[in-house]
Amino acid sequence: PAEPVEESLETTVAEGYLIRDQVPETAIYSKPLFLCEAHFARRIAMLARVEPPPLVTNTAAAVQWAQQRAGITYAPEQAQAVMTALDSPLTIITGGPGVGKTTIVRALVDILGIKRHTILLMAPTGR
Repeated sequence: PAEPVEESLETTVAEGYLIRDQVPETAIYSKPLFLCEAHFARRIAMLARVEPPPLVTNTAAAVQWAQQRAGITYAPEQAQAVMTALDSPLTIITGGPGVGKTTIVRALVDILGIKRHTILLMAPTGR
């Protein structure tokens, strides 16, 4: 039963509809998603090399201000994530449910919004 599936997969890869990649294990991508991911990987690598001017002059004070504005105290990891994001040309925030990603993003939006910076956010969930 697996042979027809494997044959179909090989044919689809050979025709260029799917792409096989070693990352380090074998992965199969649809061609449009693979090209999109490769493009984003190149752009992220480029952005990570940029040395932008500081977004704020005192990141610790900015975090303190955001906590007061939100009326909460951030966990140490959240405060560190906000400070790291403010000091970095590119930040990717990941984590499972309930770890504080939304709190971090809200803090960054508050801090950068008050400074009138342009903010771009991406989320695969659309939230």
